[in-house]
Amino acid sequence: MLTVNEQNSQDLCIKSCMECFEQLTRAIHYCLEKRYLNGEHLKLFFEGIDLCRVSSTLLLSHSDLSFEHAQITAKVCDECARNCFSYHDDYLHEIGGFCLDTARACRQLAH
Repeated sequence: MLTVNEQNSQDLCIKSCMECFEQLTRAIHYCLEKRYLNGEHLKLFFEGIDLCRVSSTLLLSHSDLSFEHAQITAKVCDECARNCFSYHDDYLHEIGGFCLDTARACRQLAH
């Protein structure tokens, strides 16, 4: 049974992962429209999307792997944020903020 603080951390992580999933999906469409076609950046965004989806699913199902997976998700979300901030684009900077929030939520849960 989770304590109230653990449950709050878990809920925040789930919410953040779901939001980051949506924002990174939008970012891919945006990058394609703007012709920001850096393959490594897009690949990383796809990894972030997949990891956020899996993290939220594992947390919702109370999987024993959810905390370990949250650590990996935090690392990838940090990388996604760095990539977003490497562009001189306000929208991608906003997406980077969502990625950082998710990384913090996942890291807090994993500790």
